[in-house]
Amino acid sequence: MTDSAASLVQSAKQWATYYGGFPNGEEGAAFTAALRIRAAWDANDANAFADMFVEDGSMLVGDRQLMNREEIRAYM
Repeated sequence: MTDSAASLVQSAKQWATYYGGFPNGEEGAAFTAALRIRAAWDANDANAFADMFVEDGSMLVGDRQLMNREEIRAYM
């Protein structure tokens, strides 16, 4: 997990006290994905938000389909 992702995990834990302790590494990254994307949204951090998607990931925004990570980053 990158330093940026680890920082977002720490921020996201404020919403996650009912989840209990988070494991480290890949398992912790998977358990906290929704929290990290919310933290990126709340921080208005387009890079952190887009980095949650795989390179060719997509996101539907209204009637517009964003087709890859860079389109998502540019949109955000």
